[in-house]
Amino acid sequence: GRVKKEETVEDKDVKNTLFYVESKDGLSRYTALVMMNKKTKAVDLLLIPLHVQVTVGGKLLNDIQKKIPDAGSTLELDDIARAYGENKYSMMSAIFSQILAVNISGYDVITQERFEDLLDIVNPVSYKFSDILSYRDDKQVLQYFESGDQKINGSEAMILMSHMDGTE
Repeated sequence: GRVKKEETVEDKDVKNTLFYVESKDGLSRYTALVMMNKKTKAVDLLLIPLHVQVTVGGKLLNDIQKKIPDAGSTLELDDIARAYGENKYSMMSAIFSQILAVNISGYDVITQERFEDLLDIVNPVSYKFSDILSYRDDKQVLQYFESGDQKINGSEAMILMSHMDGTE
């Protein structure tokens, strides 16, 4: 028999797009890195809350210190957002590109509703829960996610994001 050559994914085969998600309450903001394999059309999502801490270095850190003189190499993305105003998304995109070591082809700012629609298109999203996670839905009814591997839809993913502290 023939030995099947293992398929590899090269960076040029993947289109990486960032979506900055503004939530309904205006308080919680999230970032989604959408990675699409241009050959297979497979889509992966990396969900990141904007209150996480990141570590940057090199020219990027020097650029940040021009705007935030006392910035160390570890900082919160919320601090970048406050300092950079209108230019915050391009600077955060550069940070994500550096810390994730990927080429980012572009970004967009979208509403939570549009993001939930996007997640539903690639539904279901898989997530492994180490423990049961309880939450209250829009009607304040107690709900929960079972522990283990679960498939969740766009609305459930947004609920999950509101419980993440950036260490998951």
